[in-house]
Amino acid sequence: MLDHAFGFVDTVIFWVGEQNWRSQGAMTKIGGVRRDGLFTRELSGATPHFIFEIGKRAYEQGGRALVG
Repeated sequence: MLDHAFGFVDTVIFWVGEQNWRSQGAMTKIGGVRRDGLFTRELSGATPHFIFEIGKRAYEQGGRALVG
């Protein structure tokens, strides 16, 4: 999925639940950087999320090897 997305954009954003430790760890492992603060979306109600950004360069320099 990320290989496809990076064919069109330089940064991919993921919303990860505040209590979803497994996904938070996975995002960090493949090069994701967590933005400061917690965020909520109207669609998911008041559930707090962290936002992770994965840049194309960081992904290609190491994260890709961990995805596959």
